[in-house]
Amino acid sequence: MKKKEEIISLLKEKRSYIIQKYHITRIGIFDSVIRDEAVPGSDIDILVDFSDDASLLDNSGLKIYLEKIFGQSVDVVPERAIRAELRTPILSEVVYIRTGLILFLKDILDACTRMHQIIETLSLNELNRKQKIQSRWPHSNTTMVRRG
Repeated sequence: MKKKEEIISLLKEKRSYIIQKYHITRIGIFDSVIRDEAVPGSDIDILVDFSDDASLLDNSGLKIYLEKIFGQSVDVVPERAIRAELRTPILSEVVYIRTGLILFLKDILDACTRMHQIIETLSLNELNRKQKIQSRWPHSNTTMVRRG
């Protein structure tokens, strides 16, 4: 059974190959391995974000490849496939293996896209109310931009 540090090290070592071969944009570890609760027979839970040109073969191929390099069972979970009730617990504990500046910038872009989607659902009155609430926080150093 591999320890968390060994798994992270192997993923960092192989990340360039994994990204190109299996069309992923982000890879991380979650569940018992991250919480140091893995026992003999535990699988390694890997969270991935596949690029738009990925196929089901990439998912199964990645699983086979990772099981070979780790020498134990691996569960590859596409981020898009996480059920709603499991999304928050999984995303709160996942440890991503950083894969370079481009993917770091993609993370920023994804966060901006999510914020934009939230803001678009708000009316101008709700935005103004949230801006007033935010301005009352003593440690707030950000402001909301008024769309007009």
